[in-house]
Amino acid sequence: MNIIIFLQEGSSLNTRVGTIESQGHDVKVVNTPGTALKHVLDEPYDLMIIEIKDPLKDYNFCRSVKIHQSNIKILAVFAENFAGKEQILSIVDDYLIWPINQDDLFSKIKTLSKNYYIDKGEPMVLGDLVIYPEALEAARNGKPIPLRKKEYQLLEFLARNRNKVVNRHAIVIHGIVGINPTQNEHLAGGDADGEVVANACDAVGREI
Repeated sequence: MNIIIFLQEGSSLNTRVGTIESQGHDVKVVNTPGTALKHVLDEPYDLMIIEIKDPLKDYNFCRSVKIHQSNIKILAVFAENFAGKEQILSIVDDYLIWPINQDDLFSKIKTLSKNYYIDKGEPMVLGDLVIYPEALEAARNGKPIPLRKKEYQLLEFLARNRNKVVNRHAIVIHGIVGINPTQNEHLAGGDADGEVVANACDAVGREI
């Protein structure tokens, strides 16, 4: 797995780089947001690991990463009393509480790795519902579900986050329903954008 680790000033993650490499992963270490984003744009990284220091700044950085490389997984690390937890969890894929247990770290990487390769095209099976990421199609009880592209993307996104509470903000940030997140800083900033999200959700709900 190709992993990029963003070591901010004072980050404790530098003590874990060697242990991650020992598991056979290709690891790139960067120290600034600009360098991290450049590498994400230039190379197909599977996972980014970042220790959260500043809630707003790091949230915006993670959002930029997701906008430019939607397939990359982000594993956030933060202290137990971290104040901006809810906001960060709306944009990252998983998290760990510092201090990190090595076995927990390896387990998270393994889980996110499995999810990444599912993203690459393997069918997702959820009971009688089967989702085919490569074909952008879904079926229930063997019968195709008629969904437009954005409705399918929403269904897949919700399926991948089935154990999480997903709000409109997360849907917009991940580039679903055709809203430009860079122009809608406060989540679908108006009623019209919010209605687009709601209509897509209604369409998926009707079909499944």
